[in-house]
Amino acid sequence: MQSRRSFIVSGATTVLAMLLAAGAKAKDYHNKDVLLPLLRRVVPVSYPTDVKIGRILSDYQSMVGVDGRTRRTKTGPNRGPDFSGDVGDPVVAAASGQAAYRWAKYGGHTVDLFHSAKFLFEPEPGNASLVIPLTIVSIYSHLDTSFVDVGEFHADTGKFKWVNRGEQIGTVGYSGKGGNRRYPHVSFSVGTKGPDDRWGTWSYFNPHLLWVDGPGKITPFIESRSYDGWRLVFTAPTLPVSR
Repeated sequence: MQSRRSFIVSGATTVLAMLLAAGAKAKDYHNKDVLLPLLRRVVPVSYPTDVKIGRILSDYQSMVGVDGRTRRTKTGPNRGPDFSGDVGDPVVAAASGQAAYRWAKYGGHTVDLFHSAKFLFEPEPGNASLVIPLTIVSIYSHLDTSFVDVGEFHADTGKFKWVNRGEQIGTVGYSGKGGNRRYPHVSFSVGTKGPDDRWGTWSYFNPHLLWVDGPGKITPFIESRSYDGWRLVFTAPTLPVSR
């Protein structure tokens, strides 16, 4: 069985070793301090018009919580959008990858889904796109139940379960210290991790940059739709209410 560390570093590089595509302007995008602020930039967000999905209660970088109250300074800005739902609503994989379960103090029942893939990234207007190969993780928190077997596939064991885009990995809930019984939701965050970083600590960036339909365009998963397999793009982590 592939170990946690070997999986993270195999098949891709981390942010610290990102490759600059031919034709890009001469700027040190290999440098984490240069690249991460660009990956964290905030973009306008829009919902799909043809289907209904969970609304965002608290968005990426927001200091307002799902209940409308100011977040505590200790926790800082939100690391990703919080999609509303009813307890028991399905939570699905935003892209294919290797999944593991963990319990988090604030996030409660959590599924970490690792993606070794490439994505296109245009760092600045008029600049050539970068093709960035790296391993990133999408994180689904406050679940009521996890469909990733708690006993077998766990962060501490280094065992992972392969899941496909749109496959159910859990249900909406309010578990963990950061959950809210009155506002059940799934917290969806995205980050990257170096092989020597402590498990559960990530360099977070903006999930809205990676929607299938383009930055800021929240894209629901449609089973009949085809998706690029060679690069990483996300569909919404909750199934649409209607199609």
